[in-house]
Formats: sequence, structure tokens, C-alpha cells
Amino acid sequence: MRTGKVAVKRTLVLGGDVMRVPAICSRLHNGDVAPLVVVCWDVEPDSRTPERGAADRWMSFERLVPRVEELRDRIADLTGAPASFSWFLRMDPQVAEACGSPSWVAERYADELAALESYGDQLGLHTHIWRWEGGGSAWVRDHDPAWEGHCLDVALQAFKTAFGRPCRAHRGGDRTLSSDTLRRLSAEGVAVDLTVEPDTPPEGPQAKHERTAGLTPDYRGVPRTPYRTTAEVFPAADPSSTSDPLLIPLATHPRGKYRCARPLQLHIVPGLFAARLLAATRSLSPPVLAFAMRTDVGTIRTWDLVKRNLEHLARLPGVRFVGASDAAASLPGLYGQVPAAPPRSRFGLARSTGRL
Repeated sequence: MRTGKVAVKRTLVLGGDVMRVPAICSRLHNGDVAPLVVVCWDVEPDSRTPERGAADRWMSFERLVPRVEELRDRIADLTGAPASFSWFLRMDPQVAEACGSPSWVAERYADELAALESYGDQLGLHTHIWRWEGGGSAWVRDHDPAWEGHCLDVALQAFKTAFGRPCRAHRGGDRTLSSDTLRRLSAEGVAVDLTVEPDTPPEGPQAKHERTAGLTPDYRGVPRTPYRTTAEVFPAADPSSTSDPLLIPLATHPRGKYRCARPLQLHIVPGLFAARLLAATRSLSPPVLAFAMRTDVGTIRTWDLVKRNLEHLARLPGVRFVGASDAAASLPGLYGQVPAAPPRSRFGLARSTGRL
């Protein structure tokens, strides 16, 4: 079965190349592409359910970093501007159980993370709500509000201790976000959140072997562009709100017949990605296109597709690849203004980003 799927994908890739679909779509863009692109890398253990006490190296992250560095240079060449990415670190109770400390990733990969920051990349938090259920000897995704709050508190404190500063950007694992979480993020000065995936319904387990206690939020009908909300109306928008965090939804292509906007993913066939991107930007012209990828085997396996799709984006006029906080700070006054830490060049010197 897998061999058949691979053959179909190769056929689609070759067919798209022969027909030059990405190149044709590039010419059809009329300045309607979002000028800002935010690429989120969720830095996690290789397994979603790691063994307790294993403290294994996160091999996919190690393998991905040099690939991203090569891609950074390529994007900078295509856009004529420095390219920055956002790295969202797992520092929650599951990491503490598996690796011995919630700040394990900051300690184990201190040099790698410092190098990424020296290029102007942003570090943030990617918080999951896995709880070890001793009686069942298994991980359970627990949506109990008290547990969700505990997971976020652990992560925020671990980040502050490890890096000597508060966290400014956040992404909830498995699309998990809640009113209580928003209150905590706001109180802790988190400026931007990239959890929301428009039109995804509430969901339970992501795989047959996984267990959950509760469902993910109902994001059906939420805005496809950045918006603000309040704890009282989340996940809907509140146009009167001026409070952080700004919510930047992940990119989608247009809502179809049944008012459902499917995600615009980086690991799909380039010809299909180019066509969907064209449709998405023609229908909405979002000020930011945000994408999220997990540092796992799946991303490594589909790296060629991811790379080609990001290069396609970089070829479009005016596009810039920026960190999450820089994107939020660069948005028009409609969204309010959030301060962004000044990005640093690869030589560690502050540089100006400009504003739209």
C-alpha cells in the first residue's frame, strides 16, 4: 500500500513539474501574496509518546537544523532579505517526565538554539497537555482546565529560567487553547499565539493507540486572518479587544461549498501547493501566512517537498520570512501593536526590520 502511495506522489510531482504549475501560478499572482511568512518549527521528541526517563536525543531536530540553515540561505538569496524562523520548544510536564527536566531541550541543545537566535530566529513555547496515567501505564491528553494551566505554567517558568527572559510566542500542541490559557498567556506577556487552525472541529485522539480526556477546541467559523479575542468569547473574534496575545491562524486555502477551509500544508505536492496558495491569496490576501511543521521523521521524509514549497513562496514579489513576534509587530493598527525583540544578524548584531 505504501509503495502505491509513493508512486502516486511521484507521478503528481513529475506531472506538476512537466506542466510547470508552480511557475505558472507565480506569474498569476498580482501582488496579492502576504508580504510576511512565518514558519513555525515545533521542537519535540521524535515520538509523541516518549518513554519516561529515557532522555533520548531528539534526532529529527538534530537532522533538521542543518537543512533549515541551507534553506535559510536559499530563501535569503531569493527574497533579497534575511530570513528568520520561529522555533517552538517543548518544555512541559511530559518533557520533564521523559527527560528529567522541563528545560531539557534548552540545556541539551543550548549551542544549537543560541546559533539559531544569532540568525534572528525566535524561540517560543509549544505546550502539550500529556499526563502520565500510572494505573494505565500510558500517556493521556488531558483537557482538564487545572491540568492545562499547570502544563502552561511549567513551560513558561522553564523558558524564563532557561533563557533569562519571558516567552513572547506560543503554540498549543494538538491545537489546544482555551479561555484560561489565554488569560495566563496575557498575564505573562506572551504577545502572539499561533495555535488556531480555522474550521477544524473538536477532535479526540490523533491516532488509534492514543488516549484523550476531552476534545480540542471548535475552530469552525473563526477568522482566517490575525485577530484578537477575549476569554469570554474565545475562539471567536472580539473586534473591541486590544489585549495580547494576537492570534495568527495557520494558513488555509479558501472556504469551499460547505464553508470549510482546509489547511495549506508545506509537505504536499508543489504543484498542488502552488495552486492552493494562489486560490488562498486571491480570495483573502492575508497579511501573514503562517505554517507549522513538527521536527519529526515525517518532516525529514518530506523535506524535498517542504523545501520546494518554501522556495516557491520566496520567489513571489515582496515576500519576507520573519519571526512570529516581528510579524505581529509589523501588522497594521487594526491589530494593535506588540513589541518585538530586535532580531539579530548571524554575527549577533541588532538589525532593523522595518514596518509595513
